[in-house]
Amino acid sequence: MTDILTYGEILLRLSPAGQERLTDTGTLALNVGGAELNVACGAAQLGLSTAMTARIPQNGLAGAVRRRLRASGVADSWLVEDSSPQARLGIYYYEPGASPRKPSVIYDRGNTSAAGFRPEELPAELPVPRLFHTSGISLAVSPDARRTALELIRRFHGKALISFDVNYRARMWSEQEARPVIEELLPLVDVLFISEESCRRMFGRTGPLEEIQKGFAQEYGIRQVFTTRRTALSPREHCFTSLAYDSREDAWFSEDAYQRIEAIDRIGSGDAYVAGALYGLLACESVRQAVWYGNAMAAVKNTVPGDLPSTSLEEIQGILAAHHGEGSASEMNR
Repeated sequence: MTDILTYGEILLRLSPAGQERLTDTGTLALNVGGAELNVACGAAQLGLSTAMTARIPQNGLAGAVRRRLRASGVADSWLVEDSSPQARLGIYYYEPGASPRKPSVIYDRGNTSAAGFRPEELPAELPVPRLFHTSGISLAVSPDARRTALELIRRFHGKALISFDVNYRARMWSEQEARPVIEELLPLVDVLFISEESCRRMFGRTGPLEEIQKGFAQEYGIRQVFTTRRTALSPREHCFTSLAYDSREDAWFSEDAYQRIEAIDRIGSGDAYVAGALYGLLACESVRQAVWYGNAMAAVKNTVPGDLPSTSLEEIQGILAAHHGEGSASEMNR
């Protein structure tokens, strides 16, 4: 059985070399990514069986996308290829920041193959996984993509765990547009990932974060609610931890933050957190360890260029041991 199946848009990311600005660079580095792909790759690197369904163009880029999935251990059998003349992958441009200048993203993802993915194009033999995951980004791509995401959530509800990351993107849709769509699907969600900012701004929740998380769980019947907590000391220096609420135990879980992470590339670190948390839930059956693995995965992804994580279960377990004062104090693995 597939442990995790994800649905979302696969993107090309173009970013300048080093710390150059997009307006000044003559060279752009190309990476493959996308929120749900990042999650599937991260979970596969930890040893889970993962697959993804997405709509991609039937052109030379399809081979590059498939090779990237396979290299990361993600099954590509459920990708749907778009043979229309206008088929295209979405693109986004990422410019890294340096204090006081913030990192920035420019999207070029209108009228893509992913935006035209209709529910009737889903593979008929799509397997029922242990857990299905998608995000608010997929809901924002287009009305067709939204209908497909909701169809998959309804199809798997009651047969698999449903994991959803609100993952709000202001440049894709407004909070007023997003809230009713997300509220419609929350009663079908088992595992929710939501930022504190979305809790307070989009949903208008007030009070301590612990009460907000418990409120979501009680109101919508959600099993676990995860919220990351990042402190950006500068664009290149971050601290990271998270808080999780488990409704079955009526308990919260957190740990000391990873301090002064060297954030070479923060893109995809939230998705790496989701991958680690889902590993903790599926492989360890522990919300506490979901928090541990999520935090470690996010911390490591910050140190790796590109959208996708690059790690292993052995590396993450070593980082966990060191973070909890159990590992070697050596400054080098040798």
